[in-house]
Amino acid sequence: MDSMHDVEKRATREQRGFTLIEIIAVLVILGILAAVAVPKYQDLQTEAGVASAKAAVAAGQSMMTMAYSKLILENNGTVPTLDEVVTEAACPTNVTGDYDVTCTGGTITATSKTNAAYTATGTWTLP
Repeated sequence: MDSMHDVEKRATREQRGFTLIEIIAVLVILGILAAVAVPKYQDLQTEAGVASAKAAVAAGQSMMTMAYSKLILENNGTVPTLDEVVTEAACPTNVTGDYDVTCTGGTITATSKTNAAYTATGTWTLP
């Protein structure tokens, strides 16, 4: 039978923690992972912002097409001018959200209200 002293010695040996080397190794691995993950995350964030700007441009193009269709219906089939379509679309006032969308002639530009790096441009022409 084990003495009480032997049982206590075994229990303290089994409760050992991590060595300093093991802790440092884990910290180094975490540092390497962070160094790789943070730039990748920032790239994804920029790509997402630009993709959102492109979606806002598509919304502007859709507004232009709807304005064109509305003007044709109101004018009994008469084809409107590009300036009439731009005026009817009223891009700056009809677009809401995180992007400022402007329609100048046939050029539609979307710029993020929070980060000017998120910008996209598209065109719209009379059908």
